[in-house]
Amino acid sequence: EEEVAALKTIDAETMARLPLAEVSIAETRLGDEDLGSWSFAIEPVSTGVRFRDVRATLKGVQLEVQDDLVWDAASNRSNAAVSLQMGDLAEVLPQWGYAASLESERASVQADLSWPGSPLNITVAELVGDLSFAADNGRFLEADGTGALRIFSLLNFTAITKRLSFDFSDIVGKGVSFDTIRADVAFDNGVMRFREPMVVDGTGSKFQFGGQVDLVDESLDSEMILTLPVGRGLPWYAVYVGLANPLLGVGVLVGERVLRKPLEQASSFKYRITGELGDPQVEFVSMFGEMGQGAEPGESGAELEGGNADAR
Repeated sequence: EEEVAALKTIDAETMARLPLAEVSIAETRLGDEDLGSWSFAIEPVSTGVRFRDVRATLKGVQLEVQDDLVWDAASNRSNAAVSLQMGDLAEVLPQWGYAASLESERASVQADLSWPGSPLNITVAELVGDLSFAADNGRFLEADGTGALRIFSLLNFTAITKRLSFDFSDIVGKGVSFDTIRADVAFDNGVMRFREPMVVDGTGSKFQFGGQVDLVDESLDSEMILTLPVGRGLPWYAVYVGLANPLLGVGVLVGERVLRKPLEQASSFKYRITGELGDPQVEFVSMFGEMGQGAEPGESGAELEGGNADAR
C-alpha cells in the first residue's frame, strides 16, 4: 500500500526528468500485486508529457488509450480517452478489490476523463468527464461490501429489488438477468450523474435508472422505472384500478375500457431511490411513469393512455 501511495504522489517536477522512450513490459509486479503487461511511448513536450500508444493487459482487462494520455504541466492534470474490454465481470471485479456483484458474457467501458496530478493519481472523487458502460448476457448477483465495495452496490440491484412494492419475485428472486446494459454517465469531482437513463434490458423485464450519486458521501438521488410485459388478466390490472382513485367510483367496466390497451402492452412502475449506496431507500411513486416525470396514481386513465401509458 505504501508503494502504491508513493507512485500516486509523483509530482509535476518528475515531468522534466522523464526521457524520450519506447517502453514494453512483459510483466509488472508491485509487491505481491500483478499489474500485468504494458507498452507505451514517453514523449516530453513543452506543455508536459505525452504517453503514446498506451496498451495494457491487467487483471482481466484489455486497456487501450485512444490518441495520447497527456500530463499537462500548467494545470498538473492528466487526461485521456480510454477503452476497456472485459469478459465475465464476476471474475474481473474481485481482481480489482470489488465484490462480484455482476456477471456478464462481455463488458466494455469507453471514457474521456481528466484528474489532478500524474496519470497514476486516479481517484473517483476527483474525476471529471464522461463514461459509457455496456455489458451483455448476464445477471446481477447478491454481494455485500463496505467502503469502496459500496460503489458497485449501485449496479447490484439485489438490495433495491428486495424493497420494491408488489411481488416481483419471479423477476428478481434469483437475481436480475439481462440481455444488455447500457449507461452513459458524467463525473464531476465526486458526483456521478446519468446523462441518459441507464437501461437494463432483459427478456422479461426492463429497468431504467436515472439521477445522480455522490461518490464521496455515498448518497443517492435517483429514480428507477421497472417495465414488465403483461396480459390484461394479470394482477397489475387490479393493482392499478386500486391506485387510480377516480376509477374506483366509475367501476371495473370503465377501467377495463380505458386501460385494456396499455395493460396488454406493458406495465411500468416508477420508484424513487434515496438513502445511501449501501442502504438504498426505495419508494413507489406511480404506474406508467417516465424518467423525470410521470403520472401520479390520482391522475385520470384518459391522461395516462394519451401520454406515457406505453412506458416509452
